[in-house]
Amino acid sequence: MEQEAFLDLDEFNESEINLDEPPRSAIHYLQQVAVSRKRCPQVVKASLDPSLLSNKPSSSEFNKQELSTVNAPTREWAYAKCDEFSWNRTLLQARRAKYEKPAGVVFPGWADYGRWRLFCLGEKEDESVRMNKESGEGTNEQCNVKPSKYGHMPTPAIVMNLSENEVNSLIQHLVQVFLEEGYSKQLFLWLYSVLLVVQKPLLHDVCASLRSFAKQCRLIRATLTDDGSAAGRGAPTTNEFSLFVALVSIYFEQKDLADHQ
Repeated sequence: MEQEAFLDLDEFNESEINLDEPPRSAIHYLQQVAVSRKRCPQVVKASLDPSLLSNKPSSSEFNKQELSTVNAPTREWAYAKCDEFSWNRTLLQARRAKYEKPAGVVFPGWADYGRWRLFCLGEKEDESVRMNKESGEGTNEQCNVKPSKYGHMPTPAIVMNLSENEVNSLIQHLVQVFLEEGYSKQLFLWLYSVLLVVQKPLLHDVCASLRSFAKQCRLIRATLTDDGSAAGRGAPTTNEFSLFVALVSIYFEQKDLADHQ
């Protein structure tokens, strides 16, 4: 069954979508994702400078703070993105009754990291072979989850039917994927989507997970150089990381992580 685009994307001219500019809205961001997904590999990891992410004690905490604000956006940009995010949350809640859970889709158990990773992002290289060896044939049918090779997209019908426990655990699973495997467009789309429906105030474990995510976003952002072709190659851009830093620090009130204190 063909999946609908998040927030009900209408038909649009793909040639008019500029992957290098910051998204102007949630719909524009999803249009960029849809175009990028057709052109690029499923997962592209950021190339990092190991010296910047070293666990060795630094000579100065001030230097760490300087590093984490490299490539930071303006205060106005960050607050505008949070205002837009807040409006999108309100819009989704107003339309909640419209979305029925897709027939035949059963979510994995809320604590099942591996199945949620497969559900959202699809198979890793040789994933199906490994899973068949560990679980035997028919595992997907037994749990009633049949993801495509590329995983499910976070459509309104899926995201709006997640329980509160599923949303809270899924955020932690997705952050774990990011910390272990690196960046992908689809991963960031899922994170943005579940943040649209997570309840405030955040649970302690969810808050701790998002704080780790935001810190890593700031460090990776400091290693990037936007050369105008990164988005076209499926590589991350500074604005993608800045968006999540803004959401965690401003909208979810982790103010010590904000780019502008």
